Amino acid sequence: MKQGEEMQINNMAEYITSFLNIKSDNPYLIDDMFEELESISDLKAFKDYLKAKVSTEEYKYVQGGYQKFIKAVRAFNEKNKPQLTEIEHKRVMNYCEDLWNKTLYVFDEVDYRIQTGHDLKSDEIGKFININFDEKELKVLVCIGKRQELLRLSKSNRELLRGSIYGVVTKLTLNKNNNLQIENKEEVYSLVDLRNKAKIKG
Repeated sequence: MKQGEEMQINNMAEYITSFLNIKSDNPYLIDDMFEELESISDLKAFKDYLKAKVSTEEYKYVQGGYQKFIKAVRAFNEKNKPQLTEIEHKRVMNYCEDLWNKTLYVFDEVDYRIQTGHDLKSDEIGKFININFDEKELKVLVCIGKRQELLRLSKSNRELLRGSIYGVVTKLTLNKNNNLQIENKEEVYSLVDLRNKAKIKG
């Protein structure tokens, strides 16, 4: 965090503790407050939002200044969360669909190998998985779960897997610091290419 940004957050924390009468002698609570404030993209807009909201009926029965602060942060971030552009949305959908199909294919093969005596946690299975996904795809899958969870979803809840992939890819795309650039559909491995690539002796 840059020094100027840290000073802004510190000033905002001091303002909020005073405005909402939050006791500032608990270092853990203040650390949590700083983390919440770091999630806000526009502190000035949040300050105005908090002032307008805290006296409304919605906040009347929220007990404690800190609880009001947390409720306001959640509501403000939800209201102001970034949205994908139309082009980004199309690329994300294409990317997710291809990654979903690829994941189903790979873990169908993983399931077959397990049934023929291989261990899910073995280096051989790990190698098979790793060579079939590039670094960006693995980054998405790791966010969803470990091998066992990915295998479970591939076998018993494919639509949940699809939704999870979409959720992770959307979040990573909106986070401009994650270095996950979504390729055009033509640049992603087709399923036919994948099958050719995945021909490894079991």
